[in-house]
Amino acid sequence: MFALAALHVGIPYAPVSPAYSLISQDQERLRFIVRLLTPGLVFASHGQRYEKAIRAAIPAGAELVVTEAPPAGRACTRVEELAAALATGRVDAAHAAVGPGTIAKFLFTSGSTQQPKAVINTHRMLCSNQQMLVQCMPFMAEEPPVLRPDATQASQAEIVLDPGVRAFFACLIEELGTQSTGSASRVTRALLLGDPPSIDIGEVTDKGSINQRAVLKARSALVEELYSAAYPDRVMLVRAADAR
Repeated sequence: MFALAALHVGIPYAPVSPAYSLISQDQERLRFIVRLLTPGLVFASHGQRYEKAIRAAIPAGAELVVTEAPPAGRACTRVEELAAALATGRVDAAHAAVGPGTIAKFLFTSGSTQQPKAVINTHRMLCSNQQMLVQCMPFMAEEPPVLRPDATQASQAEIVLDPGVRAFFACLIEELGTQSTGSASRVTRALLLGDPPSIDIGEVTDKGSINQRAVLKARSALVEELYSAAYPDRVMLVRAADAR
């Protein structure tokens, strides 16, 4: 929601890996990112869960917004307060000023070998990426994927069981199979995870290397479920002919 709002009015935003706050012991990379960005607003879903990182890295002058559990001793704004605010003409004026060259977001590199680097993504780049997806997967243009309104209150586990979501992923994998060679063209079933595995209980990050280690840790259980004879709800057959 915050990302869409920022895109609408031309304010650059930056998603930051939760691991920098919850797994890191010194928050060094988080402090580096905050110094680099000098953000005017910082969002944390659970104020108390991120309290240590907030105290270590977020300047007092930056507005802090939380969904729940505000941290003690720190002024903050609740999400519902922002949601209740009425839009003014300034919103329309800001939106009208957004153009292809407007910076949309800063995407940070993994920082595997050194400090993360902020890669500029403009609105033109994001639109080009969407056009690429449509050209590679034409079915997305024929019937754009839409999340049901009631799905906003659903859990991830419920969403992956939705027939529309499963159909979308089936089309996605089949389209991939028609345009690629090697193992990708032989995918016959997939496991949709409502709660992806993580190396830290309850924490999922956007860092591929961390998620890969998490999957490897849970590999045996995932493979067993994927090829179980009972076909659990999370297993999705991509093609009618199931070549094991």
